[in-house]
Amino acid sequence: MSFFLNILGIWWGLPSWEGWAPDEIIPKDVLLGISDLFSGNWYDTYPPFHFYLLAVLYLPLNLPAIIWRELGFIDFSGVLVDNSTTNIFHLTYQISYFVGRIVSVLMGTGTVLVVYLCGREISPKQESLLTALIVSLLTPFVYYSKIINVEVPYVFWFCLSLLFYIRILKAHRLTDYLLFSAAAVLSICTKDQAYGLYVLTAPYILISKCIHDRRTLRVGWLQSLTDRKVLYSTALSVILFCAIHNILFNYSGFLSHVQLLIGPASYDSADFFTRDDNNWSQHWQLLLQSLRNVQFSFTLPVFGICLAGLVMSLFKVYRNGFGRDINNYCKLSLLVPVISYYLFFVSVILYSRTRFLIPVCIILAFFGAQFISDVLLSRKRYLTYKVLGRSFVFILFFYMFVQAFSVDIVMINDARYVTEKEMDLTIPKTSYVLGIGDVEYLPRFEYRGFDAYETTHRLSEEEIDAGIYDYIITTSAYDILERHKQYKSKSTTYKMVDKIVNGDTQYQVFYQNSYQPKWNLLNFEGVSSNLDKINPEIIIYVHSRNITNAYNEPELSGLISSMPMNDIGSMMGVLSGQDNKQT
Repeated sequence: MSFFLNILGIWWGLPSWEGWAPDEIIPKDVLLGISDLFSGNWYDTYPPFHFYLLAVLYLPLNLPAIIWRELGFIDFSGVLVDNSTTNIFHLTYQISYFVGRIVSVLMGTGTVLVVYLCGREISPKQESLLTALIVSLLTPFVYYSKIINVEVPYVFWFCLSLLFYIRILKAHRLTDYLLFSAAAVLSICTKDQAYGLYVLTAPYILISKCIHDRRTLRVGWLQSLTDRKVLYSTALSVILFCAIHNILFNYSGFLSHVQLLIGPASYDSADFFTRDDNNWSQHWQLLLQSLRNVQFSFTLPVFGICLAGLVMSLFKVYRNGFGRDINNYCKLSLLVPVISYYLFFVSVILYSRTRFLIPVCIILAFFGAQFISDVLLSRKRYLTYKVLGRSFVFILFFYMFVQAFSVDIVMINDARYVTEKEMDLTIPKTSYVLGIGDVEYLPRFEYRGFDAYETTHRLSEEEIDAGIYDYIITTSAYDILERHKQYKSKSTTYKMVDKIVNGDTQYQVFYQNSYQPKWNLLNFEGVSSNLDKINPEIIIYVHSRNITNAYNEPELSGLISSMPMNDIGSMMGVLSGQDNKQT
């Protein structure tokens, strides 16, 4: 089921040069890294490990394109110097896009499998299956498992390290120490923020080791902390980290990446908090925002059950002691990465996203599965209780499935697909078209065949008054983004968009479209997530001088002749300047 949910909609926004997913590692970024051999001051927003993985898969497809780029025939931004390479490069580029997304699908499915294996270390089979099921239905997990963001890859490596973390706590074998170190480094070298998961986890392992060695080997803490398990695993971590970051041949690129990480990538986030307001009130708001994000990821009922399972595990400690039940001890020890992550990453950057909290949700899923297995699916209850319990569990997972499946539905039916068809039919190819905001939030202009188009974040009053653009396209995704960025004062572009929306310019609504599914459980109110950028509402504004021209276009005339009478009346109202909207 996880594979089905993850692969459905994998074609979202394709074919395209940059896609519709914010922060996606597009093939161009990987191909540029290959051309530079990931050296010579090469760096990106994200660490290089996932780039290496994609490079291995992309290279056989794109080796001719890389050679052509070095010869000056093409570049990797979609601009072709020699048209003879157009079809070949476009095809291999789009195949690379799908290959990269399939990697995410497989790593997402693999994450669910690893979570099951973690569960088998500390819980019965039924409980482990329930844990894996909960993780597979996490709403942001389903979304990020089908695009080339680094969220699911770093979570995969984290879950793998979690498996060896549990085994370390149970037996303290050298192999588990080495594998834990390797998986942890791969997670951090896939996305830097994963470091927060290990700041307290590593000392916790060392404390556990000292206690274990004192009890079994009767050695002191100094000898325990300097044996080969600690030394070998530490050395492996350092060597692997330096090798992946290519410190020897790309030290300047590594420094540039770190400067970006602690600078613009950390401070300029589009959210409500700033470092200047780092106080208790903001941290309280941050906690509430994080809880809301986690609740959205699970659905409210399942989130409540996870909290109930956590309370149940804590009660077992109160009743039996912390170390007597090894499985419960290991399960509660899973909270150490959660606490570490929140204190040393979320609280440091002072903003929260649903994607940031996927590791937290995965760990809470273990407690939710325990409550469902021990309480709702208990075999020691009366028949009536069993029937009611199983019915309730079915409703819980069905509700969770519908919310997760809603992600696939809105991606498949994104309003931009229909908008692009309407643009092809109604907007003359000679028009000068402007898209407001990032290309990820707009229709795909590169395939519309316009003589002139551009996208921008900067729109001046002079440009609007001069009417240099025939059509202006805005999206609700840009509106959401700007409201987050400009919580103190609106940008000039945002003010200009406000003027257009309010009818204070020579532009008026030409076309408006949004897809509203009949069953949609994706309630983004109070949620901080990029999922609200899927399926944005699209509004196209036309300059008043172009209304008559648009009406006389043969494509539009053909469209009108095939439309029902009530739709024709609606469109005529728009073209005549009346305040009607086609939705």
